[in-house]
Amino acid sequence: MTRMAPLGSPFVTDMVQRDSERFLWLTRECENRDESDAKYKYIIGLLQEVRVESKNLWELFGEMEKEILNKQSQDNLAEVVKPYQSIYEGNKGEIENLIKDLRTILDNDSRFVRHMGDEIRSIENYWERFLKFYPNLSDPSSDKILHSMEKCTNSLSEIIFQCSYRTIPDRLMGHLNQAEIPQALNFYDTFQDEVCSKEQAEKILMSISRSAKIIKDETRDLYGAVDTVQGLVYRVGSTREQWKTVFWIALACFGSLVLSIFVLAMYKLYINTTSSLNGLTVIVLFIVMLAGAIAHIAIAVLKEARSETKTRNIHAITDLLLWTHIKAFTFYSGLAVLVVAFLTVVIMYPGIGVETAFVVGYSIDSLGDLYLDRFDSIMSAKSDVLKTGLKAP
Repeated sequence: MTRMAPLGSPFVTDMVQRDSERFLWLTRECENRDESDAKYKYIIGLLQEVRVESKNLWELFGEMEKEILNKQSQDNLAEVVKPYQSIYEGNKGEIENLIKDLRTILDNDSRFVRHMGDEIRSIENYWERFLKFYPNLSDPSSDKILHSMEKCTNSLSEIIFQCSYRTIPDRLMGHLNQAEIPQALNFYDTFQDEVCSKEQAEKILMSISRSAKIIKDETRDLYGAVDTVQGLVYRVGSTREQWKTVFWIALACFGSLVLSIFVLAMYKLYINTTSSLNGLTVIVLFIVMLAGAIAHIAIAVLKEARSETKTRNIHAITDLLLWTHIKAFTFYSGLAVLVVAFLTVVIMYPGIGVETAFVVGYSIDSLGDLYLDRFDSIMSAKSDVLKTGLKAP
């Protein structure tokens, strides 16, 4: 039996398309903001408890299903699941009390009915379906029992989904607050205990993202970039911080050029005084090699943009500033490899031309991997020789 929520229902589809920031009404309509915030947080807390109890019940039904499948040849299936009955009764009572508390709040405050009534009413409806479909364990037909249990688990799955839809966004911002910029958070791995399937997690992430890719909590100066294709949420900085990243990358490029000139000047002054290298040649070759590396990145981005299979929805063409901010560490590490390759090539081949420099820059990733592999092989061989020498009498 596949235990998965019927997420294609019209209600869920409509819910996923709503404005994720609609709760700004708290700042506009409430005379007592603190009281309304406290009540809203209390509702979120109740929904979290409903989700926990429902998830426990959902998992319990999975265990009951396995027991029935393993022992369906027995005449009295009620005895098979009897050990689970007390757990079921406990979860059932807790969920009913929590739903009553939610209904009491909505009945006493019409503002919450307008903005949260649909979700809570839906939870009530699915709970009624669950109670209606609860199997008659005295039925001798295991097929009927399993069919009823499937309907029950689907109802529970919908309850879990709709609770998580409302509670996960706040928890997501809490996780991002603990992450470093631009650390990526795998959405499904983080919240898989709070949903019933990866499909549910994808629906919730899509509802958080909408068409805008940036989620924010300006009270904590907290920003996140949502990549729904990869299922990732990046901790990012504000627009100002993103421009700072661009500035630091540009400064790193200039610093790399200065460092290269200094190293080559020291090489010519103290090691190879007959070298024909001069400052202008070094500057031109470095800029050309850097241009080759940038061309490689640009072509890779264009190929991805033209591909029918999208591997991410944050890319350099439409989100250049954000993309650069997220890829900052990759730029810095690539620049370090570029400097090493540039110095190596210029020193070993002083007569290198502009075309060769461009090709080296364009192929820097491949050359860097080859260099590292070669370096690792040489060090491993020397390490083996050293070990052999130490073992010798």
